[in-house]
Amino acid sequence: MPRTATRSTDPLVTQVVRLSRLLQRLKSWPPGGTYDRSANVLLLVIHRLGPQRVADLATTCHVDASTVSRQAADLVREGLLRRESDPRDGRASLMALTSVGEDQVAHLIERRREFFEEVVADWDRKELKSFLALLTRFVDDIELLIGVVDPVPAKVEV
Repeated sequence: MPRTATRSTDPLVTQVVRLSRLLQRLKSWPPGGTYDRSANVLLLVIHRLGPQRVADLATTCHVDASTVSRQAADLVREGLLRRESDPRDGRASLMALTSVGEDQVAHLIERRREFFEEVVADWDRKELKSFLALLTRFVDDIELLIGVVDPVPAKVEV
C-alpha cells in the first residue's frame, strides 16, 4: 500500500501520542507511592469540587459507581475520606476529605508542581507563557469538539 502524503497535523498527532504515553507512565511515577492512582483521582476530585456523592464521583471520573464505591470505602478505612450526611437529602451521604486526606492531596499537588517545575526549569517566562496559552487553547478546543468540559476549570496564569 503506498504511503500517503504527510499532512500538516501528522507531527501534532505524533507528539500528542508521545505525550499520552508519557502521561500514562507518569500515573505510576514515582514508583513506590503510598496510594494508587485511582485513589488519588478521587481525592483530587473531592478536593476540587467539595464533598460528593459516590454516583457523582463516578460520573465525574468516568468510572462505574460500584468501583468508586469500593475505592471510597477503602479510603474511608484508610482515614482519607469520611462519610457525611448530604444536607440536601438526609438519606444520602457525601464523601468528604479528612484532614489526613487533605494532607495527602497537598502532598500530591506539591509533587506535581515540583515535577513540572523541573521539566520547565530552563524555560524563560515568555516561553512558558506562550506554551501555556497554546496548551490551554488546545485543551479547550478538544473539550469543545468532544462535548466534555471539566466541571471546575483550572485557573491559568503565569
